[in-house]
Amino acid sequence: MDRKQFQLCKEEMEMTTRTRWMGFVLGIVLLAGAPAWAQEEKKGAMPPEMEAWAKVGAPGEPHKKLAPMVGKWATTTTMWMAPGQPPMTVQGTAEAKWILGGRYVEMVHHSSMMGQPFEGRSVDGYDNQTQRYVNTWMDTMSTGPMITYGKVEGNGLTYTGEYIDPMTNQKMSSRSVLSWIDKDTFKYEAFMAGPDGKEFKGMEVVGKRQ
Repeated sequence: MDRKQFQLCKEEMEMTTRTRWMGFVLGIVLLAGAPAWAQEEKKGAMPPEMEAWAKVGAPGEPHKKLAPMVGKWATTTTMWMAPGQPPMTVQGTAEAKWILGGRYVEMVHHSSMMGQPFEGRSVDGYDNQTQRYVNTWMDTMSTGPMITYGKVEGNGLTYTGEYIDPMTNQKMSSRSVLSWIDKDTFKYEAFMAGPDGKEFKGMEVVGKRQ
């Protein structure tokens, strides 16, 4: 390694160290409260880098769209394995709460699937940087999370993303819609591609607040 390459490596390592240190300090600011230098707003003591981190890391008005999800719910889930097939219906429960200082809502679902206990976890948030909603879903019937991105439409949120069909191992598109029938009733609809490539509704969850 010549002198120029060594210098480039050194600068890259220093930049990585500074970035990690900024993230660490920001975590202390957000979790434990701002130190004295951050509280001296009149003196402009907070470095510009920290102001940028604080801005993208603060929950804001878009996060309030997630507030109606918080609570305990009785759920009725209806599933269609393919277009035209008779549906399967199961009863369940769900509980949602704010996590990480009001930045995300985590909802834990419990029901049954094909006679076996089923648990699913969704985490919803709003990314201030990309200005879009993000949902991560994990459950006891898969080993990989499903990540979709959403926007406000009507009285709810519409998410789009992709998943891999276990039957064909092919990547498929998905769309889901979370809407509110009233303040104590939500409806979640999941649409996917059928054998002919056309979209059909594969699942519907109706939740009643408890």
